[in-house]
Amino acid sequence: QKDNRDRLEKGWEIVLRNVSRIRSMVLDILYYAKDREPILEQVPICELVSEVCSIIKGKAEEQNIKYICESEDNIGAFEVDRQAIRSLLVNLLENSIDACRVDNKKTEHQINFKITSEGDNIIMVIQDNGIGMERETCEKAFSLFFSSKGNEGTGLGLFIANKIATTHNGSIHLESGVNEGSTFTVRIPRLN
Repeated sequence: QKDNRDRLEKGWEIVLRNVSRIRSMVLDILYYAKDREPILEQVPICELVSEVCSIIKGKAEEQNIKYICESEDNIGAFEVDRQAIRSLLVNLLENSIDACRVDNKKTEHQINFKITSEGDNIIMVIQDNGIGMERETCEKAFSLFFSSKGNEGTGLGLFIANKIATTHNGSIHLESGVNEGSTFTVRIPRLN
């Protein structure tokens, strides 16, 4: 009624962020509830990376986070469930965005997403300079229903990401330090 454009824009931002959180939560719950075999197909890695980057770039920019995405030239393809691997990567990247968003000790935040190959494996590294985690939190990070986000987290995201990696005969390794940020290293074989 007062035609307060700033207030309207801020409110709409909150609505969009919460719709995104609800969507993510519902997808996590559905993935957890339905134990399914991956639908494997040859997926060009650069194509998948491009999809993930297009999803994350805008979210990072909204939070004033510098987002850098790098991929090895001519990296080829791997045999994966495209939707599951995309979900895994988006989940880890959104966690990095959250870790930067709630960090008020630094003036600038950055997320690096780098994809390389090592022998028969594709290595995807997601590194942020957000709030980081204590050792005890890192040890529990992939446990079902464990969340360090309080009311904002469901405790499903990292559990499901890890489940997707292991279903693809891969792994996720986490390194983190309080106020130093976190690094997730995902290793997926080219052929499952």
